Amino acid sequence: MKTEQLDILVVDDDVARQRTIQAGLEGAGYNCVMTACALDGIARVILELHPDMVIFSLGVPSGSELNSVLRLVHSLKLPVVMFVDEAEPASIQAAVDAKVSAFIVDGLHQDRLASVVDLALARFNANLCLEDELENAREQLQSQKSIDRAKLILMKSRSISEGQAYAALRKTAMNQNQKIVEVANSIITASQLL
Repeated sequence: MKTEQLDILVVDDDVARQRTIQAGLEGAGYNCVMTACALDGIARVILELHPDMVIFSLGVPSGSELNSVLRLVHSLKLPVVMFVDEAEPASIQAAVDAKVSAFIVDGLHQDRLASVVDLALARFNANLCLEDELENAREQLQSQKSIDRAKLILMKSRSISEGQAYAALRKTAMNQNQKIVEVANSIITASQLL
């Protein structure tokens, strides 16, 4: 995602802070900055506008206000920056748990905004890569479990070694133009029926 092409939604009910954020973003060359003044109905606004990033400037949010924003943020699949004037350690942890890309306490400065946005994008993209790697690892682990289970079924039913069971799985997969895990899953399903 190129920064020049980012559509950023700024959510802040303070006009002066909104202008500061807008000026910083426009000065950094972002082509489109949208603003919303209130948290009420912000989920609908996000769904309608499809921004590439959301910047919340909350001042000193109440606990319930911050919690509602964090619940929304957790459901979003996009980078989120939050500026707050004060934060408790529990609020910071809640922001991390909600996958806020950048949580800035008492640090809203026009000249630093581009750096904060770049950091948020980098962190968001790094987290996406980690989530993809985790999902791939889970799939590989599940595939290996299925293959091991199918080998065990073959070893017991045919009285063969583990190497022979794997060779049988591999040969069947090649003959049927399937992945070994697909053959393994078929064997597991067939054994459950019998």
